[in-house]
Amino acid sequence: MLPQLYLGNAPSSQRIDENANNTTSPARNWPLGLVIGGESYRGKSHQANALFAFPVAAAIGQDGGAGLRRSEVVMSDIVNVRAPSVRILTVSLLAAASVFGSQVAPAAKPKELPPVPRPSYARVADLVTASQAIAVISVKKMTAIPAAEAPGLPAGYQRFLIAADTQSLIRGNDVLNKEASFLIDLALPPKAKPPKWAKRNFLIFGRVEDRVDFFQLLASDSLIAWSPDNEAFVRKVDKEMTAGDAPPLIRGVDSVFHVAGTVAGEGESQIFLTTSDGSPISLSIIRKPGEQPLFGVSLGEIVDEAAALPGNDTPLWYRLACFLPAQIPEKALAGQAAPDAAAASKDYADFLKAMAPCDRAPQPVE
Repeated sequence: MLPQLYLGNAPSSQRIDENANNTTSPARNWPLGLVIGGESYRGKSHQANALFAFPVAAAIGQDGGAGLRRSEVVMSDIVNVRAPSVRILTVSLLAAASVFGSQVAPAAKPKELPPVPRPSYARVADLVTASQAIAVISVKKMTAIPAAEAPGLPAGYQRFLIAADTQSLIRGNDVLNKEASFLIDLALPPKAKPPKWAKRNFLIFGRVEDRVDFFQLLASDSLIAWSPDNEAFVRKVDKEMTAGDAPPLIRGVDSVFHVAGTVAGEGESQIFLTTSDGSPISLSIIRKPGEQPLFGVSLGEIVDEAAALPGNDTPLWYRLACFLPAQIPEKALAGQAAPDAAAASKDYADFLKAMAPCDRAPQPVE
């Protein structure tokens, strides 16, 4: 049952209640304000503080039923209401919500954006170790460059000049202007529309040009869609790979040494690697009958028999998994007897299989 509702100074003959069939004057012509109750009150004018607006529903069904009509009542900051014949009551938001709450439309849910994919550790390590500068940018505008003005453009690609705002420079060979630009080649079929990158953020990898308002990408796939998680991940990998104690780049296998055990199935292989700075790194594979082989990596002149495989997604894992050759070169096996060379080659292959694979594939950005 709806409460008896009055708008403004409506006399009792114009009262709208649940049993009314019609009204003598439309609600829209009544003075501003909402009155509840029907008792007469004589007194001075009253001030009603109102900082809200809400819909008023009245029963106006032609058959005397519960047909509803809504009119919006908006009250000013201070409303002076003269009511010589009716009582003025202050209507709280709580009361309005209890009476009319069923007619308030629910708030629309915000649109959820698809999750931003996270690149692999190896992919990010490739980018940070090859880059002189890493920046976070927000795209402002993409301008297509005519093919005639884009030398070296591969077939099926479109070159764009990207105008962007620099959000932050994670690492750089020089300062980068707040407003910067870079070129990128995107695979785009003829007459296809370019991607909608305006207002999107990216992590870009490369170097700052002599002009500090221009950034040169390592390649056209040297950017990652930005998210807080991706930026934190890039910063983490960059810190690890540029630390003073980070493992050096592995050039290849230098030499191999295998010793067979006193019983069948027992033996040990030691594989010595060449590195970019000459630091010693060696692999060890120890086999015992009826047991799983033990794999280890030693960083130093002395082979550590207690060494183990490096953890996945670490700098040492990256250097080994992504840079070791697929098999031992013949040159490194020189001087080993055929059975020992075969055993060492098998041990090396098993070592590679024991590590997580190196996934260096770039994440496509659409």
